[in-house]
Amino acid sequence: MNTLLLRQLRKFTGSENVPSDLTLLFNAISDAYDQNDEDRSLSDRTLEISSKELLDSNNELKKALEKVQETQIRLIHSEKMAGLGQLIAGVAHEINTPASAIFHSIDGIQSNFLKILENIILIVKNFNHTSIEEFLSLYNKVIHFNKKLDTQKCREAARMMENVLVENNIDNARNVSSNLAIIGFTKNEIPDFINFIKGNHEWQICYQTLHKLGMVEIHVDDIRIAIDRIINIVKALKVYCRVEQNEILLTDLQEDINNTLTILHNKIKRGVTIKKEFQEIPKIKCYPDQLNQVWTNLINNAIEAMKGTGVIIIRIKLDKPSIIVEIEDNGPGIPKEILPRIFEPYFTTKPKGEGTGLGLSISMEIIEKHQGKIEIQTEVGKTLFRVFLPIDIKTNLEKKHA
Repeated sequence: MNTLLLRQLRKFTGSENVPSDLTLLFNAISDAYDQNDEDRSLSDRTLEISSKELLDSNNELKKALEKVQETQIRLIHSEKMAGLGQLIAGVAHEINTPASAIFHSIDGIQSNFLKILENIILIVKNFNHTSIEEFLSLYNKVIHFNKKLDTQKCREAARMMENVLVENNIDNARNVSSNLAIIGFTKNEIPDFINFIKGNHEWQICYQTLHKLGMVEIHVDDIRIAIDRIINIVKALKVYCRVEQNEILLTDLQEDINNTLTILHNKIKRGVTIKKEFQEIPKIKCYPDQLNQVWTNLINNAIEAMKGTGVIIIRIKLDKPSIIVEIEDNGPGIPKEILPRIFEPYFTTKPKGEGTGLGLSISMEIIEKHQGKIEIQTEVGKTLFRVFLPIDIKTNLEKKHA
């Protein structure tokens, strides 16, 4: 019998001898207590084991989730680098072109500058004071001429000046007028030039000096343009290749899309016209490197769909509570039979070795991560991808990121 029950029973009866009928009853109660203690002990052990197993399973699930997230990040980055690998030849060409322009411009400046110095020395020695002043007046005008006339306007100016030069019996009028037009002369300035050369038999040396001076300025401007081009390409590459996949940053979608167009310029410039219809929108906090990958995929797909020739319209607009980015092309459209599959992982219509089939799948995943969505409209002669991003995306992402 349970010791506690026996003690209480003796106290209750006032005797050390417990009646047999009560003894049987209390033995049964005692057995029930003992069994209950055993059951409770077993239950506690079972609960302890179950709790440990649950905790272990939870930890394993957490590790598995972290591994999936890491794999997802690597997959996104791998797809981005694969895309960049396909573009790298074009990017290299985009850098090589302005670099070559700089090299040739420097070479031109060097040769022209030395010849200018030689000619000025001869002019000072051989021309009278009046002629030198007239030459310096033309020299000063050349420095301030507009040398950015387009080809058509330059030809028109050359043709008008050629007629005037022919009327005044100037030798080699066509070549002279063409060179003068390149450095900024127009019909309005040609009278001063004619008055000068009529009074100087050795006008050719002055003409050559003025032309070389103008060409030096043109070369300097070419170098400035080329350097700006290289800077923009490098800037776009830095933005595109950054690896902070999980870093939330404040970004300007218009600037990001312009950077993407810079990366794709070698594909675009041959036969693709880009039309930008950008409304003023606020900067947003997001994963800009991942969104840049979406813009690259969608624009590159549009270029390839049009076979490198056509018109792409990119729109950015504010439609509360969303920011909408639209990328529209005038290609052949997407066939109805494959339209339901275009966002499937590894689905591609490209020949083997030309595509991973992950571009649109990852793009959809990235947009959904930003609590947005992608819509598509397609028909013969038009395909439009419409991306919705919530304006308050920063709040949702920061909570999730925290």
